[in-house]
Order: sequence, then C-alpha cells, then structure tokens
Amino acid sequence: MVSCQKKKTEKSETQFWNQAFVDSSHKLLYADKDTTRALHYFDSVMKESEGISVYPQASRFTLKANYYYFFTPDNRATAAMIDSALELYNTTELQQQYPRTYVGLLLFGGQIAYRLNQYSKANEYYFRAKNLGDAYLSPCERTPFYYSIAMVLYRQQNYSASLNYFKQAYSLQETCSPQTTAIVLQQQEIQSNIGLCYSRLKNDDSAVVHFNKALEIAERYRDSLGPATMDKIYGVVYGNMAKVLMNKNRLAEAEKFSIKSISLNDREGYE
Repeated sequence: MVSCQKKKTEKSETQFWNQAFVDSSHKLLYADKDTTRALHYFDSVMKESEGISVYPQASRFTLKANYYYFFTPDNRATAAMIDSALELYNTTELQQQYPRTYVGLLLFGGQIAYRLNQYSKANEYYFRAKNLGDAYLSPCERTPFYYSIAMVLYRQQNYSASLNYFKQAYSLQETCSPQTTAIVLQQQEIQSNIGLCYSRLKNDDSAVVHFNKALEIAERYRDSLGPATMDKIYGVVYGNMAKVLMNKNRLAEAEKFSIKSISLNDREGYE
C-alpha cells in the first residue's frame, strides 16, 4: 500500500503517511507515556515501506518532541527534536512543498524557545513562519504566528510593536469560520492583551475600551464557554482594570477590583 503512494498535495501526502503509521505511533506514545513501543512500531513499519519522503522522516523527530513536551519537563530536549525535524526541510523547495508542516514546526520551536527565554530564536522562528505563511496559508491559518510574535515582543517590552501584531492577529482571527469556542477564547484574550499594551503605553482610556471588549466577546458566547471559564475571564479582566485604576491613582476602586479578581481566580486549578 505504502509503495503505491504518489506525491500529490501536502494534504494528501501527510494524510497518507499519518494513516499508514504516524498517527498509530502517536496513539501508542500517548497511551504508554513512553517512546519504547511507539518508536518500535514506527521504525518497523517505516523500514518495510517504500517511497519514504521527508515527512515521515521528520515525523520521527516530532514523535520524540511530543514525548518530551507532554511527559517530561525537558524543554531543551523538546527543542532539539524540533530543530532536528526542521533541518530535514533544508531547501526552499521542501519548505514550499510542505508549508503547513514546516510552519507548524516553526511555531512549535518558537513556543519552546519562548519557554526557554530564548527570545531571539523565538522571534526568528515566528518571522520565518510568518513569511512562509503569508505566501501559502489562509488568513485564519496565519493567526498563530502573528499572535506568537506579539507575545515575544510584549515580553521584550516592545509594546508598540506588540500592539500592532495583536491587532493583526485579531483581524485574522475574525476571518475564521466557524467561530468555535477555542477561537472565541483567543479573541477575548487578544483584546485583553491589546488593553495591556495600551496600559503599558500609558493610554489607559484605550486600555479600558479593549478590556470591556474582551468581556463583551465572552458574554456573547457565555453559554458555550460555561461558568468556570467565564469566572476566569472576569478574574483576569478585573485584575487588569485594577492596574489601570492604580495608574490613575484611584486606589480605593483599584482595591475593589483586585479583591474581585482574587475571589474569582484564587481557586484550585485556576491560574
């Protein structure tokens, strides 16, 4: 079956290899929380397969990256596996042949670099993802790297640039259809982050506008989000509003919002 595979689109090829053995290997990994059976199965099937392309070769590194990411605290090992997978897509032709796969790896690598406080590396990966994504992916699919770039810039205290990327991420997110619960959650989060950028830039009135917009989005979908998520969202926004009120030296009001925030989010399992 594998030997009959013909190279077509990225979607058809990745779907083929995923069904052949990549997905099954990941199921073994997640069931065992260990790589022994997963890698044995992966290697044995790949050894018997013909026409192996770069995608399944890189997927072996992705399998190991997922092990380190989900079942260990070893971010450096995760980063090493992602970098090894990326190295296999070592030509412009390959990167253009597998744009979604390559962009996904860049975003994964950027996320881990961010965790390791390697902001220059994270920025490099996100911008590489942005450049390839702008050429090959839909507006909705491009949201993650605009959002990720914004997060790195915020951590680097470049609030004006971060604000610009958060706004672009929100505009791209609005093109997604259907508007799922996950998308709505990120939309309200982006609005809160836009508000934080304005607050850092000493534009507290604009910050309040976007904090309120975050609440409006959440309220619109409160039935699908559920009471626990709504409490968390309100807890975050109340905390952000308290910061704005502190900036304005309205300390009594800031105290009330801080207490509201604590009462909502100081619970087991809440951030």
